[in-house]
Order: sequence, then C-alpha cells, then structure tokens
Amino acid sequence: MMRPSLFECARPTRQVIRKELRQHQEHALDMLDEALARGRKRPLIQAPTGFGKTLLAARIIEQALERGQRVLFVTPSVSLIDQTITAFEAEGIHDIGAMQADHPRTNRQARVQIATIQTLARRRKPDADVVIVDEAHQVHESLVTLMNGPRWREIPFIGLSATPWTKGLGKIYDDLIIAATTAELIDGGYLSPFVVYAPTTFDLSGVRVRAGEYVDSDLSEAVDTPQLVGDVIETWL
Repeated sequence: MMRPSLFECARPTRQVIRKELRQHQEHALDMLDEALARGRKRPLIQAPTGFGKTLLAARIIEQALERGQRVLFVTPSVSLIDQTITAFEAEGIHDIGAMQADHPRTNRQARVQIATIQTLARRRKPDADVVIVDEAHQVHESLVTLMNGPRWREIPFIGLSATPWTKGLGKIYDDLIIAATTAELIDGGYLSPFVVYAPTTFDLSGVRVRAGEYVDSDLSEAVDTPQLVGDVIETWL
C-alpha cells in the first residue's frame, strides 16, 4: 500500500495548539509545504538560534499525527532526548517513545519516536512516514545511509539547523529553506540586539605556519603586547 504524502491534504486547523505560531514560523511551514509539493524529499530548514525550531517541529509532527502518520525525530546527542520530550508534551504531543539505551520512555508502539542517531544506527528501524533531523549540519554516515536506503527514499527527511554550512550538505538535502535571518528576528522584536566587543588587531605577518597551524611560540610572542593586553582589560571594563 502506498504511504500517504505528508502534505497531500490541506493543512489542518491550528486552533488547538498551545502556543500561537509567530509569523516567521508560519512562513517556514508555508515554505516547507511548497517544497514538498514540488517533490522535494530532503528539505533543510535554516533558522537562527531563538527562532523556535522545536515548536516548528511540534507543528510538523502534529500535522502528521492528524493524518494517521508516524514520525521519527532524530537528535545528535543523548542530552536532547528528555529536553525534546518535555517540549513536545508541552504542546500536547504525548504518544512518544524514546530510542536511547534503556530509556524509561521506551515504547516501540508510540507513533512518535525520538532517537539518538547512535542508537538508531544500532537498532531495528521504526516505521515512519516522515523523519525530522535536528541539528542537521552534524552529518552522520549511518543517517545518510538510511536516507539512501530503498525503504526510505520516498519518505521525507526534514532537516533543522541554525548553521547548515557543513561541506557536502547540499548532496544530502535537496532544498534549503531560509526561514528567517537573525537580523529579521531582531527587527521583529523576537531577539535582543547585540553589541560585539573585539580587541585591537595584531600583526601576524611574522608568525610561522607549520602543518597548517601557527607556531605556538611565534603566536604567543605576537599577541603578548602591552597594547593588546591593555585593550582587552579596557574593553572588559
């Protein structure tokens, strides 16, 4: 039987959500809809820190569950498992199982599985109609192999990242969705403006390079100047 497409139906109403989506998050969902409608199977959403990517992921999951679909959410580290479960449950998503060692939330029958990439690589893969990859700039060979497997080629893998600059990432994902920039979120009042402090520029022209790295002794001598040290103190004060 053919699996239903993630966004083949009209997007369901979001009146029951616990948090109201901001305009930039709504825009990201719209762009994701458009990408999937064009046949993209590996879209990557770029959004700055503070954008609300976890809330965005919760909405994608909510839509999938309303269509009777199953979701796999992949994280790069153990520390994000409990954090993600807590965030999703705060949005009313409770049918969650964890794939990580002997985690107390282990439940293979749950329609939403949250897995570390390390555990996913070692265990039998769960059924899923859509996969969300958190911190997608961290490329893991086991995940790339999974994405290219015959069982998974037609299943959407949606990447989330604030910094999708990893070399070769464009060979893994087939669309880049720029949800918002840091400047746009600052202008919209969602992020605080910031000030950058930096020391006086110093001269590295005489510093030797060995095996692609500056020689420590030369570098230490170049930066150990009264002007630079004094500037660091003055800037801190």
